[in-house]
Amino acid sequence: MDKQNRREFPTEWLNLMRFLAIFFIMWSHFDNRIFAAVNPTGMNVQKLCFFPPTPGSVLFYGYTGKYAVTMLCVISGFITAWSCDRRSRRPFVKFVIRRYLRLILPVTGISLIYLAVCALSGRRLYSAASVLHALFCLGSEVIVSYYWCLPAFLLGNCLIYLLVVLDQKAKKISPPGKLALLGFLVVGSFLVSYKIYNSRLFWTTAVLAGYLVYQCYMTVDIKLPGYVIVLLAAVVYWLPRGEESLKIYMRCTLASCIVVYALLHMKKTSEKISGFCRRKKVKELLKYSYPLFIVHGFTEFLFSSSVIWQIQARTQSWWLTYLISFALKTLCDFAAAFLIHYIFEEKIQRRILSLLRL
Repeated sequence: MDKQNRREFPTEWLNLMRFLAIFFIMWSHFDNRIFAAVNPTGMNVQKLCFFPPTPGSVLFYGYTGKYAVTMLCVISGFITAWSCDRRSRRPFVKFVIRRYLRLILPVTGISLIYLAVCALSGRRLYSAASVLHALFCLGSEVIVSYYWCLPAFLLGNCLIYLLVVLDQKAKKISPPGKLALLGFLVVGSFLVSYKIYNSRLFWTTAVLAGYLVYQCYMTVDIKLPGYVIVLLAAVVYWLPRGEESLKIYMRCTLASCIVVYALLHMKKTSEKISGFCRRKKVKELLKYSYPLFIVHGFTEFLFSSSVIWQIQARTQSWWLTYLISFALKTLCDFAAAFLIHYIFEEKIQRRILSLLRL
């Protein structure tokens, strides 16, 4: 199968995987930051049910929000490579500006809303420098600490653009040779980040791993028998298990790469999932993936522990309180995500791109 034909594959299933990863992160943060603060044990559900020495640890020990972040990194790298690997790609400067606006505008929007709420409610205000940093600097932790991964997305995407250009110009190197060099680059970067314990470099490399998956799919024409898929599923299940560390994050990244690569070869499965994602309501829902990731940290400030205590007083059941409070928190997240998507992604971003002719 030639390269052009291999490029023709459905990608909607990747949007669903991204949405599920972000939803898992939302639940993980709710579990750690909100529910653990009001539960009488002082522990979240993950520790109560899925950490040693509980029986549930046999099944899900190690499945944390960082696993979902590695999946987001791999998907981001794969989609960027797929979109850049064509003659009609945009110039590099335009690519960087568009990518920056795509990442920062939802952050700017929810930050403005949060600062307005702080001013109206009499909460502490931030200095002008801190406000500008929060509004326009990717990865700013002035208001919320969840955005540490955004610079890695931008840097990783820009590096992938340059690697795609370099790949297309390096005609003298055979495809297996290019794949070997890329693999050496990604594995070497992982080892360096682990050695110097630099998480920023690690997450950028996790995005590059998505490009490696893309190149493997485009270069290596293989078929995965059923028994190989079963074996890969077992490996993916085992890799994330363990205490959080860069070593475990590396294993989570490998698991994410295997999942994406395997689904690319499971044509019928990926086509069925993509067909489901093309349904009008599902497609509409998946548009809110990135805004959900951005807003869920801010709604935690508004979703006070007193709300959970009031629910608990009525239900007299912590498990029922957990489900109800998470459902209410999720509704708040979707409402905020809808607002940010409509104003800052559909209106403001399109207007800026039109003015800049991007």
